[in-house]
Amino acid sequence: MIQKLKTFRSADFFPQEFHFAVTYAIHTPEDCLEEQRFTREFWKITRVLKGHGRILVEDTPFPVHEGSVILVHPAAVTTFEILSEELEIDNILFDLSFLGSELESLRDNFRFFDIFSDSFKQKSSFAFYLQDTNAKITSLIGEMKREYKAQRTNYQIFLKAQLLELLILMQRGSEKIAHKSSQEQVADYVTYFLEKNYKHALFIDLLAEKVHLTPNHLCSLYKKVTGQNIITVLNEIRLKHALALLTQSDLKISVIALECGFNDLSYFYRTFKKKYSFNPGEYKRKFG
Repeated sequence: MIQKLKTFRSADFFPQEFHFAVTYAIHTPEDCLEEQRFTREFWKITRVLKGHGRILVEDTPFPVHEGSVILVHPAAVTTFEILSEELEIDNILFDLSFLGSELESLRDNFRFFDIFSDSFKQKSSFAFYLQDTNAKITSLIGEMKREYKAQRTNYQIFLKAQLLELLILMQRGSEKIAHKSSQEQVADYVTYFLEKNYKHALFIDLLAEKVHLTPNHLCSLYKKVTGQNIITVLNEIRLKHALALLTQSDLKISVIALECGFNDLSYFYRTFKKKYSFNPGEYKRKFG
């Protein structure tokens, strides 16, 4: 798939002398085009208020949900895949110039603040931090929203202090996205791959090559992490889409089977009946 890359410009979000903003947004799945990807000229901290889905970083998916807090590097190529009706978020946008020299004095044993250095090398696994919020972070972001809206005396200095506090709180409680074991990351990617490619024949060799494992190792790893084998999950995904087409379209059953990745019609009938206790024709007559 050819991807479209868009860069959000600082001038569209920041006043000329004040490189900081707090925004609020509600996104739906329709807002996030599959081929669209984004970078920024500024840093972003996102808090998920409602909904769930995935953030894609260089096409690697990482689950997000209500309470997720994400620090995103400007150069990270990202988008959201929304799996709920809506994804409601707060965004704190800032340029490093807003923090001035204060950022240089921040140090920690886990190298959280290395992401801000000029020598930081972009890698998909380290281009952002992802963690769950806590009471202090939630309260602080709420205060920042109110301060930004009210713009009382010395609000710029106050917001700078609050942003530094937020970064320190995130540093203290953070785990880099690499806190997930490599096995869990591989399993997440496999499930994502199946959901995006369920219409096509599955070649385990190709999938294994994408994650740099042998086919046998990949299959055993996925079963260990998820408790299910890859073919079972793929069939579940295909059947879910077939169910929707049976009840929401006038397509012939043979067409639905092919549309959902079942090239063997008899296998589709057997698999469907095992799952739903009706064959596809019976299900369509009863519920379509």
